[in-house]
Amino acid sequence: MSETVSVPETLVGSFKRMMRRVPTDLRNDENMPATILAYLKLGGEKLAKQALMAMNETQRFETAIKRRKLREEMLLKAAESRNLEAEEKGDEEDREDETDTEFDSEDRDPDEDLEVF
Repeated sequence: MSETVSVPETLVGSFKRMMRRVPTDLRNDENMPATILAYLKLGGEKLAKQALMAMNETQRFETAIKRRKLREEMLLKAAESRNLEAEEKGDEEDREDETDTEFDSEDRDPDEDLEVF
């Protein structure tokens, strides 16, 4: 906290209680003490608790979205790597099939395919 907030003596106890309730993810926010103080002045401890609950839900929602995006990116990368591996494997098999076909055509007897009536 770069800026100190002057808390009125009547709100010191409530302010300390509310600051203990701030989620760890939001504790580094420089504006948090001023925000808590504003809610305490406007509506008391009850409003400040509601605001903290809303902030906590928002933070959890944003974290869940970030995790989902990371998971999707990892799945996409894994799928891409599997596709590349499959393509490389397929190319190798195609090369093997091409070489096998060439040898088969040389080794085959052309009269074998003819039907005699």
